[in-house]
Amino acid sequence: MRIKNAAVVASGMVLLGTALAGTAQAAPSDDRLEVSLTPVTAGAALAAGELKCPVPPPGNTSVWSRTHSCQTVNATVNVLRNGRPVGSAHFTVQHVMSLDINKTAWSETVRTTKARLVGNASGIRAVFGTTCGSGCKATPGLKPFTLGSSAPSARTAYQATVKRYTQRDSMSRYTFSLTKPGFTPGSLAYNSSVYRCDDKFYSKKPQFSKPPGCVFRTHPAVETNQRLLPYISENIRNVQSKGIHIGSPNYGRPLHRITDGKKIAANREAVCPARTKPPTNLPFPKPQCDEYPFASTKEGGTALAKPNRGTMWVPDKENQTQGGFLATFYRENRVLNGDPYYVYVGV
Repeated sequence: MRIKNAAVVASGMVLLGTALAGTAQAAPSDDRLEVSLTPVTAGAALAAGELKCPVPPPGNTSVWSRTHSCQTVNATVNVLRNGRPVGSAHFTVQHVMSLDINKTAWSETVRTTKARLVGNASGIRAVFGTTCGSGCKATPGLKPFTLGSSAPSARTAYQATVKRYTQRDSMSRYTFSLTKPGFTPGSLAYNSSVYRCDDKFYSKKPQFSKPPGCVFRTHPAVETNQRLLPYISENIRNVQSKGIHIGSPNYGRPLHRITDGKKIAANREAVCPARTKPPTNLPFPKPQCDEYPFASTKEGGTALAKPNRGTMWVPDKENQTQGGFLATFYRENRVLNGDPYYVYVGV
């Protein structure tokens, strides 16, 4: 697929391929470098020498965990003399980014393949650059290189700043400037998946505080502690076994956290009204009504029709423990308002 003077969204990236007029070298307007990009599907069969990314989970493109992504593009540089192709260079670039859930500094490995040259394609110089938007600094380590001479790789260091109780979305923008003596330069640009840095979990109580950090916010985290609560996990398991299997990691329909206290209270009241009295024959004291999906999710309350929601009377200690489990899960995985997540309770 040739992408020229246009943007497309593919494999989690915005790809741009452009031939830019330059003033550094005198060249006829039809003697130029023309660049095209092809996104590589994760797990696709690749030709010898190309770089392969792991296959991400369903519903994702280049992101395969809350803190890791891998994306690959194939680049072609066509050499045009008098508007006609006289040579080409073909190479692959791979980006493996590792965010830090407890820091706003992280790194990325950038790898390239040795370019395959065809015809008059010698002497093409490539200069790589990376930016990451406001409040973020990227320091790429990949030095300028000549296509076909080597397969360089290097690390890019990132440092973001985020104010207390705030969050910031960013993405990396990658650029290559390509030059060849006697030809108008060309360039290419593409973006990473969106990542988010936040300092939303600061607390004056150290045991509840978490330092700022960064995640790929669209990748669902997985909560696993509910399976330790016998009655609550039974209710969740009953709902997940029916309908759309809401919140089950195996079916691609995650829950989404909400933080609006009034909405959470309304969700709870809609399915577990305070006026409702528990049965008198329960095998435990102090029963409380528990709901799934949780009241603190977009899917809570009556947002979903039965059988995609359910309630159960549970021991008060389980209900209180569940609240602590969820608060810890949200904090440790940086699950903010609107973020998706799954709940695993076993079989």
